[in-house]
Amino acid sequence: MRAGWQRVGQFVRARRLRLDYRTTQDFADACHLSYSTINALETGRRGNFDETTIGLVEAALRWEPGSIERTLQGRRPILMHDPDLQQIIDLWPRLDVRVRSALLAAARGAADQTG
Repeated sequence: MRAGWQRVGQFVRARRLRLDYRTTQDFADACHLSYSTINALETGRRGNFDETTIGLVEAALRWEPGSIERTLQGRRPILMHDPDLQQIIDLWPRLDVRVRSALLAAARGAADQTG
């Protein structure tokens, strides 16, 4: 069981950093949890977290509910999708190549502007 929680901790830490929570304390504050709780989760030192704690962490990481359980089972967490993004994902296979290129160019341009 400990190996599963260590795996969860690795995913949590990687996602936290990707979302630009530079410190464990920053992330703990965003989750409204204590530093020691987040530290224990990231290091896999314990696995007896209640449902509320798990829910707060998943929400802050923008993971679908149940993602930590999936990770414990050896699968990957599922990222939450914005409803607008989900529409684009659903439509993507039916879009003309020129429309796809335009959407990608617009997204890359916006990303370049925001840093």
